[in-house]
Amino acid sequence: MFKLKYLLIFSLILLGGSMYAQEICDNGIDDDNDGMIDINDSDCECLGSIPYELIFGSICRNNLRLIVDDTDALSIQWYHNGIAIEGEVFDRINLQETIPDVEGTYMAMVTYPDGCYLSEPYEVIIHLYEVYLGEEIICDGESIMFGNFSISTAGFFQNNAPAVNGCDSITSLDVIVEQPELYLDSVSICQGETYDWDGMLLTQEGVYESTYPSAGCDSIVSLTLSYVDNIQADVSATICQGDIYSLHDLTAEVSGQYQALYSNPMGCDTLFNVNLTVLETSESFMVESICDRDTFRFLDIEESTSGLYTTTLTNAVGCDSVITVELTVLEQKTNNIVASICEGQTYTLLDISETTAGTYTTIIPASNGCDSLITVELSIGQEVLIQLEENICEGDTYAIYDIIADQSGIYETRVLSGGACDTLISLTLNVNEPTTYYSEEVICEGNTFILDGINTTVSGIYEDVLTNVNGCDSLITIDLSVIPKSNTVLQEQICEGDTYSLHDITADAAGTYETILTNEYGCDSIVTVELDIELMPRSTIYKTICEGEEFSYRDIVANESGIYETRFSNTGSCDSIVTVELTVNLPADGISLGEDMTINLGQTIDIIPEFIGDGITQMMWIDENGEVISQENELLDIKPTKNTFYEVSAIDANGCDTYDIIFIEVEINIEIYIPNVFSPDMNNEESKFTVSYNEAVKGVNSVQIYDRWGRLVFNLENGDSYGYEGWDGTQNGKLLENGVYTYMIVFDILDDSQVKKAGSVTKL
Repeated sequence: MFKLKYLLIFSLILLGGSMYAQEICDNGIDDDNDGMIDINDSDCECLGSIPYELIFGSICRNNLRLIVDDTDALSIQWYHNGIAIEGEVFDRINLQETIPDVEGTYMAMVTYPDGCYLSEPYEVIIHLYEVYLGEEIICDGESIMFGNFSISTAGFFQNNAPAVNGCDSITSLDVIVEQPELYLDSVSICQGETYDWDGMLLTQEGVYESTYPSAGCDSIVSLTLSYVDNIQADVSATICQGDIYSLHDLTAEVSGQYQALYSNPMGCDTLFNVNLTVLETSESFMVESICDRDTFRFLDIEESTSGLYTTTLTNAVGCDSVITVELTVLEQKTNNIVASICEGQTYTLLDISETTAGTYTTIIPASNGCDSLITVELSIGQEVLIQLEENICEGDTYAIYDIIADQSGIYETRVLSGGACDTLISLTLNVNEPTTYYSEEVICEGNTFILDGINTTVSGIYEDVLTNVNGCDSLITIDLSVIPKSNTVLQEQICEGDTYSLHDITADAAGTYETILTNEYGCDSIVTVELDIELMPRSTIYKTICEGEEFSYRDIVANESGIYETRFSNTGSCDSIVTVELTVNLPADGISLGEDMTINLGQTIDIIPEFIGDGITQMMWIDENGEVISQENELLDIKPTKNTFYEVSAIDANGCDTYDIIFIEVEINIEIYIPNVFSPDMNNEESKFTVSYNEAVKGVNSVQIYDRWGRLVFNLENGDSYGYEGWDGTQNGKLLENGVYTYMIVFDILDDSQVKKAGSVTKL
């Protein structure tokens, strides 16, 4: 024989099958009203554990029995996983005959006269012996034998068989079904050709399959055969003149219709119809000129001598564009003057003024934009030759000696020096045309428009003649507009205390103000502001509070006497000013409730103020929930059920609030008496099984009484028994046998809690 001891772990007990719930306690009832009678109830207080008298048998080979010592036991109840097993109330239990699911923890509650005891827990585990055969691979469509049955599908299979020790043995096998390997192939051939596929001559499009044996499962090859048509395609192409177009076997360099034949990777022909366009290159011509010793630069051309130069660009269609530049280098005019003067004379030409023989040079601008060089070779005592080139304006006359001219041309004259040396003058005269200029101008009233000879302050059209770069007259016409000053008058109004602002005007008083702004033409605009001040409405509030209180009105928060002011927007345009004159009154004598009190639960008390000041009115008693419970001078006949406070408030002689608070501490002293023996007498009401208690108890909520086998013989529930008068020892009007009965009694307490009492009573 042997004994096993295990740690008992109890879980939530659920009602099920052939079992009913009963609490493993010395009272055997649902004492916490949770609907379950189990060993998890907080009031279960069995006295200790007892060992098994005997444990024998094996759960796999034969019936396993548990036996407890039943000496002096009043009752025995067996439990499986904490739930009472119906009918198992004897000193032994046969586990395989008890419940289908035999595994779990078993205990017995043994009730003795001095209380209940729990047996040591016994845990039953059925051991399974497993053999894993590994993996078996079959091909799709095949099957294997496993035990007495055939398997042809993949999965995990088990076969149960008795083991040597009587417990089950489980044999496990993993079956894997392999599918044949599928190889996909795709072939395209040209229209009309034949494809040889492993000896099969195929001439039609479609899908073909063939099976090939392999080391494992068979392999399946799937062939998709398709035809590729001979293709014709139209191609439009462009090239530039001088380029060569190439496509497969075609090369061409002139516009026209061509064909190109191409064999694709599958050997099928593709015929391209080519429409070829040859784009001509574009040409352009530029004529440019530079002065001698200058350099002409254009794209990649950089030249300083006359000639034809070309460069190439890419035009809008992608072909070359040839640009030809004809470059001319303008020579600087060189005028050589051979002049002679007589002794003692001075030779003068432009900026040359000489009296001695020699070579002299000067430079003057030429009409082609290049400078002209004049070289004078001056000799003494010989005839003097002077060559001149002059410019005049159209309408002017150039005169030198006897030459008077107003047309372009070459003029000559000889001037006798009066001595031996004559002077020959050759004049080249150029006549330049005058220029004109027109402009529209705007000025502001009071300003003056000045341009050379024009000086005015009035709108109109004015003309003036200036000298242009050629030294000729340039006619300037000015269309002048004078923008008059603008005057704007604004009538504005602000509220008292506000400030008006506009440009450089800042004002808080009524009056007329001026500022000058700039209009869209940049001229002055005079703005006149006529400012008016609107007075703010005013009112006064008189308010009285008591010391310790706080007065709040809009942005005024005050607790001292004084005068306060605030403003707010009214329905009009300006703010209103409100003045508050606040008076703070001191409180009078007040009221006092005395010291805090301590009472017992269920005790009735009176709260009478120790002191009430003169002039006290409007007394009001308030409980901890803020509810008014009395408006008398005294608070009488109250029965607190928990720690609480009461507040009394009133109005004193100065009209101020006064109050006091008293705290009531409620001690819970519960006294309950339950007899342990009674002897009923059908003719004597006082011989019943009754209970008694003090004022802290509201009444009896429920009473359950059980016999020694755990059967309910008396039941009173749901508080309908506040008038419980006791149990007379009967069930259904029949007097029960004498003996020990267990009870569970629930008492309702005044603070809405409950007290549960469990025990036993002996009926004599």
